[in-house]
Amino acid sequence: MTKRNGKIDFLRFIFAVVIMLHHLGMRSSLFDAFGIHFQVINQGGFAVVFYFLVSGYLLAKSAKKISRDANIPDETTKYIWKKYKSFMVWYIPAFFLYFLGCSMVEGISSGLKQVIYNIPGLLMLKYIGFDGRMQYPNGYFVPASWYLSALMICSLIIYPIILLKREWFIKILAPLTSITCVYVLLNYKDRLRSSSGIWYPLAVMCIGCIMSELSEYIKYNDTLRKYRMALHLIEIGIYSLSLVYICSDLPMQFEYPLFILLSFGVSISFSGITNYRIYDNRIFTFIGKASFPLYILHEAISMIYIEVLKRFGVNHGMKSHIMLYLLCITVAVTAQIVYGSIEKKNRSGGMF
Repeated sequence: MTKRNGKIDFLRFIFAVVIMLHHLGMRSSLFDAFGIHFQVINQGGFAVVFYFLVSGYLLAKSAKKISRDANIPDETTKYIWKKYKSFMVWYIPAFFLYFLGCSMVEGISSGLKQVIYNIPGLLMLKYIGFDGRMQYPNGYFVPASWYLSALMICSLIIYPIILLKREWFIKILAPLTSITCVYVLLNYKDRLRSSSGIWYPLAVMCIGCIMSELSEYIKYNDTLRKYRMALHLIEIGIYSLSLVYICSDLPMQFEYPLFILLSFGVSISFSGITNYRIYDNRIFTFIGKASFPLYILHEAISMIYIEVLKRFGVNHGMKSHIMLYLLCITVAVTAQIVYGSIEKKNRSGGMF
């Protein structure tokens, strides 16, 4: 079993919490400085850039383990199917929770309509136009499906190419693709993160693939290892700057240079040379795994939670928001514990 990177797992959880706060309405004012207003959380969606970078890195790392004479269609199918199964572990519970929430808000008949209209979400087709909202405007769906379907589509594009010509892809095609995608986003979308089109996830995942090579270079370069502390300070600075942006009202154009900086931060973190023994603790691996159920379940939990409050006539104020955040984290952690125990029993032959 490949050893997980504890620092990356820790960052997964931090950014999952940021996304949760962003989606669930945390907008607490902090202070004004240098003409900038700071609050928690203002640009939380930028955290998804981190996940696309990590996904690109892991895709390139996975492809590197495959033999050069391997059957590319077979290996691509195996990789995509493995990803799909891992997503469905949490997507199906989220799908059920949204059905429950929709049934509570609009009735069981409406909930059943949602099950039908959002079946394309189960097939990861949302990002190419199969969106339940187009067929049923007032419907609910699993919001995370846009990220999952984008990731799957980009993986389906990139994985066979990187298996076929890795060096050609990393050195030529990936940089050109990223530059082209960013050009389109800058000139036609006027923003990095776009809810439509493949440009944004493809640009970020290609950079993630490139960063996998940079990470290896950092890891085995003796000269760079001498500057371990300097790299650690750069790494901290990049993540801190990302959080500052997330908690600011700076225009979205800042995301272009910040996205490149974040990619360097990810490459340093994956290299492992700035890691400390504390990151080997199992708690970091655990919360890294729990970050995915937190990301995919929190909005469904929120829908049900707020509807229950309405039925009991309880105001959804600051204390209620805090309780909701704690509830989402608790459910995600508990779900991961249960799933981990089931996996362990399956591996040991205790079940089936």
